[in-house]
Amino acid sequence: MYNEDDQPAGPEQDGANGPLLFNDSPVSTTTYYIMATNDINGCSNEITEQAIVLVNSLPNNTLAVSNPSGCAGETLNIVVSNSVPSVSYQLRLHPSNIIVSDAFAGTGGNLNFPVTPGGTTTYNILATNDKGCTSELINTSTVTIFDTPYNNLIVDDDEVCYGETAHLVVYNTQTEVRYQLRLEPSNTNVGSYIDGTGEEITFDIINATATTNYNVYAYNNNACDVVLIDKPTVIVNPLPDNTLTLGNDQICAGDEAEIQLFNSVSGFTYQLRLDEGNVDLSSDQGNGGTLTFYDSPTINTTYNILAINNTTGCINEIIDKSVVQVYPAANNNLAVSNPIICLGEEAIIYIDNTQSGVMYQLRLDDFDTHVGAAVPGNNGTISVHVSPSASTMYNVLATTSNSCSVELTNRSWVTVNPTPDATLAVSNTDICQGETAEIRVYTPEIGVDYQLRLDADNTNVGAAIPGDGSPYISFFVTISSSTDYNILAIGGNACSIELTQKADVDVYPQPDASLLVDNATICAGETAVIILQNSELGVNYLLRINEGDIPLEVQSGDGGDLEFFVDPIESTIYNILATSADACSLELTDKGIVSVLPAPIINYDLSDEEICLGDVASITQSSSSLGVSYQLRDNVSNNPVGAAIMGTGFAIQYNVNPLISTTYNVLATNSNTCSGLLTDVAVVTVNALPTKPSITANGPTTFG
Repeated sequence: MYNEDDQPAGPEQDGANGPLLFNDSPVSTTTYYIMATNDINGCSNEITEQAIVLVNSLPNNTLAVSNPSGCAGETLNIVVSNSVPSVSYQLRLHPSNIIVSDAFAGTGGNLNFPVTPGGTTTYNILATNDKGCTSELINTSTVTIFDTPYNNLIVDDDEVCYGETAHLVVYNTQTEVRYQLRLEPSNTNVGSYIDGTGEEITFDIINATATTNYNVYAYNNNACDVVLIDKPTVIVNPLPDNTLTLGNDQICAGDEAEIQLFNSVSGFTYQLRLDEGNVDLSSDQGNGGTLTFYDSPTINTTYNILAINNTTGCINEIIDKSVVQVYPAANNNLAVSNPIICLGEEAIIYIDNTQSGVMYQLRLDDFDTHVGAAVPGNNGTISVHVSPSASTMYNVLATTSNSCSVELTNRSWVTVNPTPDATLAVSNTDICQGETAEIRVYTPEIGVDYQLRLDADNTNVGAAIPGDGSPYISFFVTISSSTDYNILAIGGNACSIELTQKADVDVYPQPDASLLVDNATICAGETAVIILQNSELGVNYLLRINEGDIPLEVQSGDGGDLEFFVDPIESTIYNILATSADACSLELTDKGIVSVLPAPIINYDLSDEEICLGDVASITQSSSSLGVSYQLRDNVSNNPVGAAIMGTGFAIQYNVNPLISTTYNVLATNSNTCSGLLTDVAVVTVNALPTKPSITANGPTTFG
């Protein structure tokens, strides 16, 4: 393909029996023709029909575009100069080409595109003519956004008293930002601006006289400004009334002065102060009437009072002052003795270095009650005698000739050491001879020692025992006869007393432990008799199995022998516990031994037999024991039948020929002469013989 200047336009293409597409990019309207060439013979021919490409012009892309700048939050105009009619202009973000707003049609003049970006942003503009041809303007627009000062900073309010300086604190200020305090709502500047520091700044309002509202205006070097949302208020509270009247007073040194404030106001605190140095003393609450303050100056003193509003904290010193005149008092630092006595003794209290012309009055310290008459000073030592029943604190009042009195700083503590409690309960004890008696003292006092003594001559018995606050303490004594004791209680202060209750220890005699007890020997199954010889009257004797002291039978002594019956199945040792009428018990030294000899075996079987009258029956015993004799007996009369037979270890036989049916038993007797009847009996049944016939013959008869 060639253009109208016969210049090739694009590469050659081979025919394909179909349409061919030739591409070119002309810059103006151009006519094209196509030359066809036979690849075989090289013959060429121009195609008759030509192609005309019409090229429309692009919009002018050299228009000037403004680069506005402003503060964050403001709307700025991007200006396109000399816009062309029939061309529309589309504002886009650069370089993403995101459309920002609707397209504006050219007017032949300037176009304004309003934008409110959040930060510095670059835009481009796409121009489109009525032929649909587009072109991006060469000039882009950079909109520069300057930060606006923060308007959400916190600003403290303040509450002050009339005439004080209020402090309005702005927190988290920004550097390169200036902050100006202004009256609200007039916006009149108050003082000079303060540059932000990145931290808090403070506006000082000197000599605040009325409650006032303020705002804070913030602006930076780019002329971006804002009024902070938080608007502070300074509340100014009035001062307390300082025209109230104070009273004066006259006292003796050491006394309390009464300083009165008249017409106090409720809701206010009034602080008494030394006028020199404004040293705080005491305070009180206003009550609408008179307040009285107390102080004890040692010299003439001037006081002032500071009034404080309890609600606002505002203070004001009352103009009037109080003067207290002080008369001298007696010397109050004299030495006073602290005597120690036991209950019932007299204490002497000494006062050293007394002054002439001064009277000294002893008093009970609790209520300042006078004790005896006042004693005049003598420039030396004076004494006062007292007899308190308990430890007591005394003070001494010294009074001068001008009636100024002062209590001596040193008090007298008279220690009355108590006598230990003499009413403690003491136990009496009954014991049996040879036992140890326990004597108890109940509820012993801590710090008190208790000494057991023979009551006859107060001789100490053993060592003293200290009281420990336990329920009781115990003394142990082993005596052979009844004895009375007393107990001396000795306090840690050496005050002692004998307890009113005494301890009586009664000693009762024991039964005679040397009585003889007979032994016994029995065969198994028999009853043994244990004989206690020479029992004592008034003593009970309990027979016991020695192993485990198992009780069996108790008998009262009668001065003679006692018999105890037992049925042991094996040899057994017995002891006897003797208990007197005074409950004194002991086990007799001698013991009763019952020896149980074995009995012969009696569970052998005996055979029953059946015989004819006149025959001999043999009764068989199933077995026998060596060393045991067996006697067959008539079971009714127990009369022996025949001689006894010695056991062989095997079966034995008894031969009998009873005339009638008879029952027999067998008595077995061993070498210990222990015997027993076999459990089985033998029954011999005797059957009668037939009756003999009577034969009578009338003639000679031959038997053969």
